[in-house]
Amino acid sequence: MRWLTKFLSSNIGLKILMALTGAVMIGFVTMHMVGNLQVFLGAEPLDRYGSLLQGLGELLWLARLVLVTVLTVHVTAALVLTFRSLRARPIRYSRRKWFATSLASRTMIYGGVALILFLGVHLAHLTLGWIHPDFTHCHLGELGRLECEVYANVVLGFQVWWMDLFYVVGMVFLGLHLAHGAWSLFRTLGLESARWDAVIHPLAIALGLAIGLGNSLIPLAVLFGVVGL
Repeated sequence: MRWLTKFLSSNIGLKILMALTGAVMIGFVTMHMVGNLQVFLGAEPLDRYGSLLQGLGELLWLARLVLVTVLTVHVTAALVLTFRSLRARPIRYSRRKWFATSLASRTMIYGGVALILFLGVHLAHLTLGWIHPDFTHCHLGELGRLECEVYANVVLGFQVWWMDLFYVVGMVFLGLHLAHGAWSLFRTLGLESARWDAVIHPLAIALGLAIGLGNSLIPLAVLFGVVGL
């Protein structure tokens, strides 16, 4: 097992860990967005979806544990690689070639920090209800079934313009992070060539746009009255 530990602690091993954990998180945010977009179908489908997830019990907590572990590994690997890069060249380049890098690649570190902040606020807002004054927690209904008023929580939670702005800005960072991360993922796993780049790069950009715009539609729809109680 010593060889495995040595490999995973190397730069290549850490990049592979980032790629694999990144792939898991891409899958999660995609499914999460698809589920949340049911807000456009009305209260019943979204509430039923929320009740179904909360009713999973131990399986839901297991999924949360896996996601926390994946996120921890991803962030830790990113920090170690960043510090190693800074130690390798403590003096910055006198001239940066900004034209040679994309906006997404230049904002990966700052965007990652912003996304951690966003995640904390998002959980406190629409998952735990700590900063949502009108939040309603799941409860047992008349028939003994778990009922979650997800639709009402979303609509009431996004009737504050500055919270909507916070979410949209967060989705800009998420879209940029996903666009560069998805592209880097395939390059890390060995699909690095002009032929593959011609396909993967536009698909990665499309993924970032789709996730960023898809999630932004929800607070914007509430803000402009497209979705309401």
